[in-house]
Amino acid sequence: WIGPVFTLPSRSWSSTAQNRCCSCPPWLSRSASWLATVARQLACLWQRDKQGRRASAPLPNTSWSAYWRGLLVVRAGKTLTSDPLRGRLVRIVAADGAVLSNRAVVDDPGGLDAVLLVHSRSADDHPPELLSGDLDTPLGKALLLLHQNLVMDVAESVSAGAGTGGVGADETDSTADDDLWERLEQEKLGRDPRINTYRRILGRPTGLGANELILELLEAMCDRVLPEDRAAKTGQPVSVLALLREQAEQELHPQNPQGGEGAAPKKRWKMETRVRVRARNVLRRWAAAQTDPRLVWIDHLAPAGNFSMIATMFAGLWLVIGDDPARCELQVDDLDDLWFDWMRPFVGAGRGDGWLDRLDLTDSAVRDRLPHELPETVAALCWLSLRHRNRTAIIAWQPVLNAALGHRLLEPSDEAARFVSAVTHSSLTRGELEGDLLQCIEFIDDDLWCKRTCDELGLGALQLQAVASAQNVSVRLVVKGMGNPLRDPRLPQLIVAARQYRRCDGVAISADDSGWRLAVNTGASIAYRRDPDSSMRESEDVPAGAIERMVATGGVLADLFVRDQVA
Repeated sequence: WIGPVFTLPSRSWSSTAQNRCCSCPPWLSRSASWLATVARQLACLWQRDKQGRRASAPLPNTSWSAYWRGLLVVRAGKTLTSDPLRGRLVRIVAADGAVLSNRAVVDDPGGLDAVLLVHSRSADDHPPELLSGDLDTPLGKALLLLHQNLVMDVAESVSAGAGTGGVGADETDSTADDDLWERLEQEKLGRDPRINTYRRILGRPTGLGANELILELLEAMCDRVLPEDRAAKTGQPVSVLALLREQAEQELHPQNPQGGEGAAPKKRWKMETRVRVRARNVLRRWAAAQTDPRLVWIDHLAPAGNFSMIATMFAGLWLVIGDDPARCELQVDDLDDLWFDWMRPFVGAGRGDGWLDRLDLTDSAVRDRLPHELPETVAALCWLSLRHRNRTAIIAWQPVLNAALGHRLLEPSDEAARFVSAVTHSSLTRGELEGDLLQCIEFIDDDLWCKRTCDELGLGALQLQAVASAQNVSVRLVVKGMGNPLRDPRLPQLIVAARQYRRCDGVAISADDSGWRLAVNTGASIAYRRDPDSSMRESEDVPAGAIERMVATGGVLADLFVRDQVA
C-alpha cells in the first residue's frame, strides 16, 4: 500500500508538548516497524513556497525510496518538490473536531477515497445483476431497498473501490501481512453506514411493532405510500404477517379519499422473464453470502437481520401471488426454491452446518436480539413451500425442518394460520398448520431418501433394510463406494442423516462391495470389522453429539480409534 496516496508528515508521529501524536487507524498503529519505514520514505511537513512547490525540513537521504528522491530537489537547505503540486491538503481530525495532525498533500485523491471513505448509497448503486429498467418494478424497488440498507454480500462491499492504494509496480507491497489487510477490510466495513440499520431491526422489544425498514419495504412492494400512520404501526404491537395481510385486504378493497368504496384498478406488476431471472440470481447470490464469516464485522447477528427481511419480502410476494399470480415477477416455483436456498444455510441440516449452529441460543443476550416475529413467519413460509405434499420436496426439506424445530425457529401461530389461509383462499387452523409440518418431519419414504442421500454423498448405492427386534440398532444401511470407512468423512454424515430420517440413535452399516461392517450407538463403543475374516475392533465410547460435531468439522471415525487399530 506504500505509494503516493498521501504525503505523511513524519514529525507528527512524534509526541511532543507542542505537537500531539497523529491518531492513526488501529490497523496502522499495530505495525510500528512498517510505520517507521513509511514515515522515512514519505515527504513531510510540506509548506507552500511562492512558486507553488512544497518544502520540508528534513533533507532526503539514502533511506528514502527512489520514487520520492526523484521528485525532490534540495535548495538553500530545504527539500523542495521539483514541480508545483496542485493536490489538496488534508489533515486528521477527531470526531469532536480536534485537529490531530498538520496538513498533508494528497497525491492520489482517488486512491485515498477508495481506501478510507465509504461511498454513500445512491440510486445508481444497485445489485450488479439488475438493470436500471428493473428498478422501476415493485420487486426491483424492494431489492434495491434491501441492497442500500443491508449488507447482503460482504464481498461486494469490500471490493467496492478497492485497489492497491497507489502501490507502483516497482515498489514494495505490504500484502504479505495478511493480518494487516484483514484489519483494513474490517475497518472499512466498520465505517459502512448500513451498520446502523441492524441496530434498528435487531433487538426490538417484543410487541413494539414493525420497524421502519419493514414499512419501507412494504411501500416499495406495493409501489405506493401506505395510508396508515407509520408512527402508529411502529409503536403498537403488530405481527409482520398481520401487517402484510391487512395491506393485502386494503389492496382488494381500496377506498377513495372520502372513505367510501372505490373502483380504482389494481396496479399490475411488470411481468418479464428477464427480470425474473435476474431477480432470482440476486437472491441466490445473497443467500450463499450469508455464511461469509466477515458478516460479523458488520454485526454479530447480521445474517439474522438479513434473513428476517428476506422472509418478510417473500411473505409479501406470496400474498401477491395468492391474489393474482400475473402481478408478480417471481413465480410459485421460484419462491419455493429460493426459500429453501435461504433456509438451508441459515438453520443447517442438523449436522452443525447452519449459521444458527454457531450461536449460543441459550444466551439471552443473543436470543433477545433475534427478531421475535421470525418463527411464525418461517412456519408460514415453510408450510407454503410444502403445501402440495410433494414427496421429493418433503424428503429434501426434512433435515432443514428438523434443524429449524431444534432452533425454535418453527412456531406456528394463529396469525400464521390466518396468513396462509389468505394466500390459499382456504380456512386453516393453527393446529392443522402445526400438524402438517410435523407430518413432513416424520414422513418416511425409504427409496426416495436413499436416492437423495446417495446422490448427495456420492455413493455407488444405498439401501435401507429391516432390523430384527432383538438387535440393538434401529437402522441398517447397505452401501457401495466407500472403501475405507474409518477415514471417509462421508460416513459420519451418513450416520447423522440416517438418525435424523428415522429419528433414532443406533445405526448399523455394511459395505456390499468391500465387506466391512460397523455399528454405532451413543454411549457405547463403535464396533468395526474390516472384512468377514478379520477380528472385531472397538473404539472409545461415543459421547452424545460427538458424531454431529464430527460432521460439522469434517472429522472421521478414525479419530475415535486407537491409531494401530485403524487400517
